Amino acid sequence: MFDTIACATAAAVLLTSGVLRFRAYATMPRAETKYLAIALTAFGAAFLLNVPPVVRILDTHIWHLNDASILASHVLGLVTVWGGIELCAEAAGHGSYRRATRLSILAVACCVIVAAFLAAGHLGEAPQFFVAYAHDPRLRFYWISFMGCVVLAGTYLAVVAHAHTHHDDHWLRRGLNLIALGSALICAFMISRLLLLALTLPAWSDHLAVGVLAVGSSSLAAGAALPQLAGYRHRRAARRQLYPLWRAATAPYPHVRERHEPSSLHRVIIEIQDAVAEARSRGQLQSPLMHALDQLPVRRSDDVDSAVNDLLQVAQAQHMHLQAS
Repeated sequence: MFDTIACATAAAVLLTSGVLRFRAYATMPRAETKYLAIALTAFGAAFLLNVPPVVRILDTHIWHLNDASILASHVLGLVTVWGGIELCAEAAGHGSYRRATRLSILAVACCVIVAAFLAAGHLGEAPQFFVAYAHDPRLRFYWISFMGCVVLAGTYLAVVAHAHTHHDDHWLRRGLNLIALGSALICAFMISRLLLLALTLPAWSDHLAVGVLAVGSSSLAAGAALPQLAGYRHRRAARRQLYPLWRAATAPYPHVRERHEPSSLHRVIIEIQDAVAEARSRGQLQSPLMHALDQLPVRRSDDVDSAVNDLLQVAQAQHMHLQAS
């Protein structure tokens, strides 16, 4: 009963957080937000697929395959680690570097563990899958493949996170340190499960392993959340700084405004760009402000930070011009 309540609670919290992150991504497209949303949602779904009533319903009426929900939760575990790796890479400014390679490795790893599971043949439905089949020779390759993939991916995540802990943003540094710690602890948990396949460990080791997993998962969640909270504070500050520029740029074209004041930093950027496009179509780029805004480089929709920095430079120049006059 305790395991059911714990898994259901974790699933509810993680899935809710994932949905909120997807909503935030829809409002302001940022690659970090997208990968955090993917990781949280996948992690929450993995917990949900370990709730016994959910497992029985899905395996009987949806999958029509015993223990398929457990297999799906393991695949989602790999997706979670992949999302964490992409999140760290984006936060460190190296998101596009070898992204296709990492995605290909994820696809191959998922195919390998699915094939290993299906190759085991018919399995009986087991509420506690690992307890029932830890020493089943038919699943030996499956356990080694799955746990080995998690250990390798978790080690890579810890290395990527730790490699960028020198970042200038202290909130990001703390978050990356927590992610590296959480990844290392989850790897330690998986290694203990691998040892259990071949050795008889004392009873207290199971409680210790669960505690390590809980601390590792909490550390990962906290590490992912810290930069997001700091980013929210930075975006609020940037919106306040850009408000005079937004007001000056959109004043001649009030129809581009969604409301009296912009609801988000993303709306500030969009409405300033709409005002510039309107001025360009009317041939009204003679003013120094509109001319400066029109000369800004075109940024990708998810490169919000660069767009904000460009606008802040124009806002600073406008402020100095007003002071001089």
